[in-house]
Amino acid sequence: MKKNLKVSIISLLMALSMILPVSAVKYDAVSPGIQKNVVAEVKEKPTQEVLKKELLARLQDDFYEFINGKYVVEEKDEPEENAPVKKDNFANAGDRLKKQLTEIGEEVISDKADLKAGSAEKALADVYKTALDFETRNKVGTGKLGEYLDSVKKANTISEYLKAVAKIHKELGKILAAPDPKDASKHALSMEEVGLPARKDDFQDEKTVEDLKVFVQELLQADGMNAQQSKVQAEKLMKFYQEFANAALDKKEQADVKQTMNFYTKENLQAELTNVNIDEFLKDSAKLGYEGIYVTNPKMLKLINKYLTAENLDLLKDYTRIALLDEYAQYLSKAYSDANAKYYQMEGLSEKEKAWDAAKSLAEMELGEIYAKKYFSATKKAGAEKMVKEILAAYRKNIENLSWMGPESKAEALKKIDTMQIKIGYPEEYKSYAKSIVKSPKEGGSLIDNAVAVAQERAKGEHNKAKEAVDRNVWGMPAHVMNAYYEATVNEIVFPAAMLQAPFYDENAGRATNLGAIGAVIAHEITHAFDDAGSLFDSQGKFRDWWSEKDRVSFNKKAQEYIKFFGNIEVLPGEKVDGELTLGENIADSGGVSVIASMIGDDKQELRKMFISYAKSWSGTTSSEALLEQLKSDEHAPSKVRVNGVLSVTDAFYKAFDVKPGDKMYVAPENRVKMF
Repeated sequence: MKKNLKVSIISLLMALSMILPVSAVKYDAVSPGIQKNVVAEVKEKPTQEVLKKELLARLQDDFYEFINGKYVVEEKDEPEENAPVKKDNFANAGDRLKKQLTEIGEEVISDKADLKAGSAEKALADVYKTALDFETRNKVGTGKLGEYLDSVKKANTISEYLKAVAKIHKELGKILAAPDPKDASKHALSMEEVGLPARKDDFQDEKTVEDLKVFVQELLQADGMNAQQSKVQAEKLMKFYQEFANAALDKKEQADVKQTMNFYTKENLQAELTNVNIDEFLKDSAKLGYEGIYVTNPKMLKLINKYLTAENLDLLKDYTRIALLDEYAQYLSKAYSDANAKYYQMEGLSEKEKAWDAAKSLAEMELGEIYAKKYFSATKKAGAEKMVKEILAAYRKNIENLSWMGPESKAEALKKIDTMQIKIGYPEEYKSYAKSIVKSPKEGGSLIDNAVAVAQERAKGEHNKAKEAVDRNVWGMPAHVMNAYYEATVNEIVFPAAMLQAPFYDENAGRATNLGAIGAVIAHEITHAFDDAGSLFDSQGKFRDWWSEKDRVSFNKKAQEYIKFFGNIEVLPGEKVDGELTLGENIADSGGVSVIASMIGDDKQELRKMFISYAKSWSGTTSSEALLEQLKSDEHAPSKVRVNGVLSVTDAFYKAFDVKPGDKMYVAPENRVKMF
């Protein structure tokens, strides 16, 4: 699951984001009986074909392949439809979720729908209907967004341009506030990197750059610029994007909390950005009362200032136009939405599917509310919360028993466990921006006007945060999203309802099975509170080194052991895991599995069920190209590494399956990396 620190937020300048918006062992080495027993646990009645094919992969050599490989006869996901399962738990769950959400969409726009005023159902229906109203979408063009685009186009000076950008920030909510990492009870602003329409590494790929250039041209033409001029401006923007991409942080740098947390007083920032009146800009953006700003990448300040000059005015204006059009294209008329679909590779979707995607993104909290009511009962929520509390208790015990951590650090770590906020399924109170704001086609509504209205409503809630305490009850993810995260600045774990569904969490499954699936994910997220980044924040979300000097040295030593161990795992010929990039996730994976195993104890059969469930949760097939891309840019190791690599350093795995020297997965005890 994705780790979420949110030590910085969408910035002062998406803020100046819009100023620049922004060797193999023979089979008889171990008892064949273990193999058969495990196959029997994977399949209730293994066929002779299965028992023969098991020889293709020994569990002690490759547990991932043994559980998830081709020797397992494919099951049926939905027997009544006779459809074979895609051996990928996340893909199967994602397909099921997509079907559920689509059904919700069809229900709310049907003639039989009971749409009460102010309800989530009506808000979603109104948005979806305007998304399907292609005639009106083409007629209104940019609608209310046009006001903001025009204010940028009409700017004749840098001062006028900054006024236009400030208005966008103020009214469309582009400057957001989040917990201050040095005092998480208060809010702070953050200036993130200049927003680019592609990732840093993508600018090294000629095809990606060419595709982006065409996208920019098409957006500019849709917005009224002639073909020749759009080509010239697109070329200039490519050079602009490239310069900022070169200055952008790479993945490892982004993951370094210490490197990205740079506090600037307003005076310090003004000294760097001499071509902007910071006080005036914040005033115009309705962002007053903040003592300073966190800057993610100080290297970009001089670059930003360099471009805030009269000779770059037209380039800045086009940059901001593209930033707005890129964000809102899916809500606009056909010329914009087609360009958006082509660039973001959604051309295979029908017009209705694209309209539904637009509606989902605009009314996401409302959709989450409906999804939770339909698919996540209060009983299921209570059961999941009980499991989380049991895992936290087990984690507490594991920390108490750590030999490498002293009492001072343990006390602080236990405080993090005891005060960790648990958010399961759905919020008790929904924060909606679309209810009572959006209009249906019959009420004169259009998709783009609804999108702008929702953005304006959200912005109103952001303006006074400097004077407000942080509301720790707010959810940062809708209930229908199949993901989970740990938030360091408020010390919380969040598991939306969609993540708490079969096969990850099944009320009818046994305890060990659930622990191996969703339990391992929960423990993984908890471990993020103590990984290389999360360990820098205390129980209240404050950026503070609460470790004793000795324990921090021990932690860093163990971290280096993780980097070395996982960095030596070869995934493709000549291509290994990046131990530094994946450090936090590897700590979370191994720590999570270790805690879950401790909850089961010495019961071999239950341990086997748990490990099988864990391995199955990561089943899937990936192309070599996708694996190579993941190795370069993803902080998560490939699925096979998350199973074999993690289990090979988990002592309980050796007990459960009698893994011995000579087996490919065997790692000598002294070389098994372990932190929690």
